[in-house]
Amino acid sequence: MQFLKIFWLIMSNLSVISLIVCFLLYLKFKNNLGKVFKVFSYFLILGIVAEAYQRYIILFSENRNNLFIIPIYYMLEYAIMSVLYLKYFNKKVKKVSIVSAVLIFILVCTEGFRSLFVDQVYSFQAYGKVLVNAVIIVYCIAYFINLARNENAVHKSEIQLNTIIFVYYVITLLIFVSINFLINGYPKVTFYFWIFHSFIITLFYSSIALLIWQTGRTHKISPSGWQS
Repeated sequence: MQFLKIFWLIMSNLSVISLIVCFLLYLKFKNNLGKVFKVFSYFLILGIVAEAYQRYIILFSENRNNLFIIPIYYMLEYAIMSVLYLKYFNKKVKKVSIVSAVLIFILVCTEGFRSLFVDQVYSFQAYGKVLVNAVIIVYCIAYFINLARNENAVHKSEIQLNTIIFVYYVITLLIFVSINFLINGYPKVTFYFWIFHSFIITLFYSSIALLIWQTGRTHKISPSGWQS
């Protein structure tokens, strides 16, 4: 168990380092990246702010329960990803998709505020996070479908980014579904899922950092705003 705690600590720190590296690389190459990466950078900023605040809570707050950050995080996460996919990733979006996204956002906020003020996040259940992950997975699949139908312009970096996002959210969806079932009855077992979650986050941000580095070094923005 001591080894697992050390491994978790290492993965937690590596995930933060890889996140910061992602954002620094974006700042370095932002003039060579398209609008999709610009919107995605807000997701990176959200992650940095969330990590900084939760570590502040752990180090300096008398109440070290930082789970309340998760509902706030996934509400903002859903908003950013919805804008990313509905406005920039997919070029042809029906009004019904936008209306559905707004209704789901209201549902996500309702669940988030319930977790914050009703459950007081001590008996944490990440139902809202599960919903957000599921919707983002649908966004990713819709992108692939539109790409197959030639409704989206083919840009290698966007396809790679969408693929990384898809894999990450599928895996983390399974993690949070498992945590929802186990957290109250088997709290010790959930510890293993949190360790795996830290490992997946590290891989996710490392993959994004590599993609930004490769794209920023080899791509230029054309006058139309698309990567060439």
